[in-house]
Amino acid sequence: MKPEPTEDRPELKARVVLSDALRAVELCENAKNEQDFRVHWVAAISLLRAVGHVLKAVDREEYPWRAPIDKAWAEWNADRKKHDVFWAFIRHERNLTLKEYELSFWRDTPSIPLVVTRPPAAGGDTAAEHCEIPVEIYRPMTGGPFEGDDARDVLTSAAEWWERELTGIEGLTARAAAGGMRNS
Repeated sequence: MKPEPTEDRPELKARVVLSDALRAVELCENAKNEQDFRVHWVAAISLLRAVGHVLKAVDREEYPWRAPIDKAWAEWNADRKKHDVFWAFIRHERNLTLKEYELSFWRDTPSIPLVVTRPPAAGGDTAAEHCEIPVEIYRPMTGGPFEGDDARDVLTSAAEWWERELTGIEGLTARAAAGGMRNS
């Protein structure tokens, strides 16, 4: 649970960006067509990356945030595997999206072909049924470490990662303030 802002510990501006990112994720969930999904995806990816930029460039400059933010960035850099949703998705996908306009999710068709096979009944043949899954139900990532995961689930995981990380930074700052320690 995030500590409440106080006069000595204002709300992180990165929280406002995260709130907007969460709204963009919600809009992706409810997109009615390919273009709406694509536009909301770009917004969500951009905002999820902006959380880190604002945290480092804006919030870090405000007392009492510098030490906890530096500690968090050091941890994210030291253990990239543990924080792969940041490195392999938020950062990587933002670079692909904004620098090349490459989008790593299934698109351009209204459904995904699927073949369902059933084991043979006693003495019978294997049955194969061809069907399609609408992209409104399942829109998989098409590359990288999250390949096959639904793109909306990965967006949600990325937003949840930021929520945990910001809450951790706020907790460090609250504990330091309660202990009378001053960040520099």
